[in-house]
Amino acid sequence: MKKRDIIIVMAVIAFGLIYNAIKSGEFDVRFHKGVPVTTWQLKDKSYPNDFVRKEIQYNQVDKIEIHNIAGDIEVEKAALNADETSAPGIRIYPAIRVYHRSKKEAGEISKKIKINTVFTTEPIEGDNAPGKKEKKKVRIEVKAIEDFSLRRARVRFKLVIPETVELDLRNRYGDIVIDGCGTNISLDGKHGDITVKHVDSAVEINHKNGRVVVTDVQNLVYLSSRNSRIRINNIAELKLDCYLANVDIGQVENKVHIENAAYATITMDEGNEFSASGRHTKYKLTNIKNNVQIKNSHQPITMRKIKGNIHINANNCRINLDEVTSGDVVIKNAHKYVNIGKISAENLDILMSEGDLDIAFDQIKEKLNIKNRHSKVTLIYPSSVRPVYNIEARYGSITNRTTEELAVLKERDRELVTSSRLEGKPKITINTTYGDVLLETGTQKDI
Repeated sequence: MKKRDIIIVMAVIAFGLIYNAIKSGEFDVRFHKGVPVTTWQLKDKSYPNDFVRKEIQYNQVDKIEIHNIAGDIEVEKAALNADETSAPGIRIYPAIRVYHRSKKEAGEISKKIKINTVFTTEPIEGDNAPGKKEKKKVRIEVKAIEDFSLRRARVRFKLVIPETVELDLRNRYGDIVIDGCGTNISLDGKHGDITVKHVDSAVEINHKNGRVVVTDVQNLVYLSSRNSRIRINNIAELKLDCYLANVDIGQVENKVHIENAAYATITMDEGNEFSASGRHTKYKLTNIKNNVQIKNSHQPITMRKIKGNIHINANNCRINLDEVTSGDVVIKNAHKYVNIGKISAENLDILMSEGDLDIAFDQIKEKLNIKNRHSKVTLIYPSSVRPVYNIEARYGSITNRTTEELAVLKERDRELVTSSRLEGKPKITINTTYGDVLLETGTQKDI
């Protein structure tokens, strides 16, 4: 073997040995404050050892903050009193679980983990809480005497609280679950799942790596996510910022506003209003009652059963619209095919380049304007419609397969077509360069 081949083989073997050692937990490659790259991979998962810590209890608390290095946080509503009111106090049950074959070694690891609790009282200024002069807050922080053993230990908290307590929870390498309680909820989770359900308060979530499920929230949900699988259902309003996410949205009472979406898949069924901006994101929208506005690139956009105005600003996106009942529809796209089937609208405006356009409309009440380059336009409508045409094709042809009598003027590099009648609806204006136009009457085309 040549010297270069020997070096390559040795490098491959060394890499395999190092990878297996890291994966088995024999040693860690460390970075940034000593946190190993193999952070969330537990060792000896079949050997859990639980160490219950002292219960944390307070009679009057307005806000709970928890910073957990690694583990789970579960929050549930306290039982009601006889008069159907929530008990005022909070109870927090902490426990440490250490994964180790040796009970003794697990105990030594658990002793190095500290759960610090601080109770503070802060003055309240302004009119945020009429009648109250101070806010009582509990802050819990998990710390380790030495480096926290992420390969071995998890800290678990179970909270039993009244529904009026504010929550500010920060968790890593585990799950957060909230059911039926909490106000002004702020969650920060990484490398784990977040579940929020049956809540009346606004919810703010910052998440990375895992699943997010939010259901039955009668208020605004703000979610910022990266590399997440998201399920949203039956909420009042949604604001979303996502990257590398798979998002499933259903039953949003008010508006869905996606501030920035990148490399994501977003599916929505049943909502009031939708707006989104981003890139490389696939959209599939169904049953939207009002306006839809999307800015996107390089991934398809599919809409069905839309009843509001539509505005799409796209680049290199395949666009499919079907069963649309709208006021105004505006579409701008380049390089990909646009197919519009079974549409009824007041006005339809389309700007295209280097992508074919098929339109099959039931009714356009006022105007249909198309301007395109390097695109073929096919227009199909019922024979009962009496449009007024004004078509200009430069370096292209116009084919009429309708029953309309059209005046045709051909010049050296362009072709003009106008209707013989002066009155009619809709007024159809097509201006195309390096593209053909086909006009037909008949049945609608399916997307």
